[in-house]
Amino acid sequence: MKVWLQTEEPLGAGTLCTVAGRLSKLPGNGWGRSLFMKGASGVLRAVSVSDVEHRPSRIEAFRAKLLEAINPASDPARALLAGLLCGRTTELSSDESMEWFSQTGLTHLIAVSGGHLACIVSLLGSSLLKLPMCFRTRLVLLQAVMFIYTMFTGGSPSAVRSFVMVACATACRLLGRRAHPLSGLALAAGILALMNPGVVFDVGFQLSLASVLFIMLVAPVLRSTLCNWHIPDGLADQVSITLAAQWGTAPIVMPVFGSLSLISPVANIVVAPLFTCMLTAGLILAPIAMYTGSGSWLLAPLAMVGDVALFLTRALSEVPWASIAVESGVLTGVLLYAAGAWCYMKWRPLCLRGLLAGLAVGLVVFAGDYARWNVFAPAEVVVLDVGQGDAILIRDGDRTVLVDAGVDEATLRALVRNHVYELDAVVVTHWDRDHWGGLPAVMRQLPVRQLVVAHGASDNVPSELFTFMENGSVEEVSAGDRLKVGSFSCSVLWPLSRVGGEENSESLVFSVVCDELGQDQQILLTGDTEVNEEHEYARSAGNISILKMGHHGSRDSVDATLMNELDPEVAIASAGAGNRYGHPNSKAIDTVVEYGAGFYCTRDVGDVTIRPTSAGLRLRTRRANSIQ
Repeated sequence: MKVWLQTEEPLGAGTLCTVAGRLSKLPGNGWGRSLFMKGASGVLRAVSVSDVEHRPSRIEAFRAKLLEAINPASDPARALLAGLLCGRTTELSSDESMEWFSQTGLTHLIAVSGGHLACIVSLLGSSLLKLPMCFRTRLVLLQAVMFIYTMFTGGSPSAVRSFVMVACATACRLLGRRAHPLSGLALAAGILALMNPGVVFDVGFQLSLASVLFIMLVAPVLRSTLCNWHIPDGLADQVSITLAAQWGTAPIVMPVFGSLSLISPVANIVVAPLFTCMLTAGLILAPIAMYTGSGSWLLAPLAMVGDVALFLTRALSEVPWASIAVESGVLTGVLLYAAGAWCYMKWRPLCLRGLLAGLAVGLVVFAGDYARWNVFAPAEVVVLDVGQGDAILIRDGDRTVLVDAGVDEATLRALVRNHVYELDAVVVTHWDRDHWGGLPAVMRQLPVRQLVVAHGASDNVPSELFTFMENGSVEEVSAGDRLKVGSFSCSVLWPLSRVGGEENSESLVFSVVCDELGQDQQILLTGDTEVNEEHEYARSAGNISILKMGHHGSRDSVDATLMNELDPEVAIASAGAGNRYGHPNSKAIDTVVEYGAGFYCTRDVGDVTIRPTSAGLRLRTRRANSIQ
């Protein structure tokens, strides 16, 4: 059986070991489908690894020695050098540097691709000309070196795609025929798919094909347009390639990562030359450092260049609106690719007036959408569909608060589809990961002014949120405190004393009331509390209209006595499809239904939006489009 292994410590290729861990099913997302097509049957999260024995191949042993000379664990700049030369991103991924590259659209520069092979050709080409060998022998030798380098860096889909395309071009030259890059791209994609059908689900493979295709078809039109606007040729080349690659990959990047880098064209112009310098010099100096044992000082200049590149990347990532959170579907991708096809078929410089007019229209639409949802947003409480986690949006006009942040990036995507551009505060009811795990992704994309926790819970803020604490503030609230979100008053009912915020029973509980409707139209947000705690604060809450069920609708989230005490008309559970906890529990659902209240779960109906009206609270679900 083949599994995907997750360990705390990296295990190199050719390692034999004994692993004890937890085996789980493949996730039902794109990554899970990709693993399935690669032959994996599940995901194994290692608890202990023993009897480790290394049996690397010669190429793998050479790679290990080169990495030892680079010493990527010692410094982020050397980690960047290891990524560029060897395709190893383990150290970069564990550092915040990778997030800077993502924000600025520079991750493609680290992935081994055609740029790396071009450097090898430029370095070896002039040297081979001086050797007494024929033209065809030189080409074959270059091919062999590029193949070895492709395998040396791990044989990623982008690297293999680049090698196959170069091999096709070389074969054409050897046979005296004209090379056709588009045919080479199609042949490369076909070969990779035949070798491993699962590669079509690999995001790296998709991005590589899309970027190269648009560079071939659309970049010449963009370059001609920029030159027609009197942009210098060198700058026009770089800008057109960057824009074409981003255009081609945007329909893939936006749904998968939920963001789009606006600073990417500038970042590529500013930082890409430094990456090229490090790669070109590193291909020469790193092997020398490996054989002479002088990596500490011989590679120091490259590390300095890497420090400059990292500094510039970080500075660009912190520019306002450097990267924006977006949500896109199939229609967005179709429109972008249709525009690319039109641009290619038009094949003449684009009209500056037309582009400026289109940009102006786009800015007006964006400004209108921003004002609509950031200044004049309707009063509403939205129980967001974020999978197996909690996230509730409360907003009115220019005030927006998020109660809990789910477990992962799904919360950011949910906020984007609800047109949220910034948050006045994020309330974390307690420190279970399914209530705060999505917060880092939210904070990277959206301004968050304040973090609110229960009295005493600030002592246990997870380390992943320390960066936020440096830039913002953490406020503690206790029972009796009240938060105002426009016309909503959010009263804290629980806990009654100082807590650490690490237990379900210590969750913050809020009674949310629209001032215009009064106390008889309450929404009760219960965190992960269950009946033991709920009976204690039920009297403080009184009769309510809508109950957000505690602990995702667990077996003990409600009972008949609690339903009689609270008298809700509707109960809502937040849970993910196929979760291993069995939430919401059938017993809890039966209790709600037998009482006569309506029941909704985010896994079934998506986001549940509650809006106050003159007739009371109006409920609408995203998928079923039901109104109550």
